Amino acid sequence: MTKKAGLVFIPTPGIGHLVSTVQLAKLLLHLDSNLSISVLIMKPSYDSKITSYIDSLAADTTSTTASRIKFINLPQAFSGDINNFMSTLVQTQGPLVK
Repeated sequence: MTKKAGLVFIPTPGIGHLVSTVQLAKLLLHLDSNLSISVLIMKPSYDSKITSYIDSLAADTTSTTASRIKFINLPQAFSGDINNFMSTLVQTQGPLVK
């Protein structure tokens, strides 16, 4: 019996990082049918493209990897100064990743 393996990806917030992370995840899933991947999404309030992108991926049920990749939205815990966004985001989201 073959063991199943799981990976967790945590891309830096922003659509560019998310797209490349998903592409890497799909490549790995094509290479190993016993692999599953969870992508933790830190969604900045100023980037609406992320929601549209995730929705389009969720709607694609024809992909052979669709059932083995999960997208988990972490709660938005930031509403302050955009200049301090990254440091505040990492501090508030870090404890949620276990």
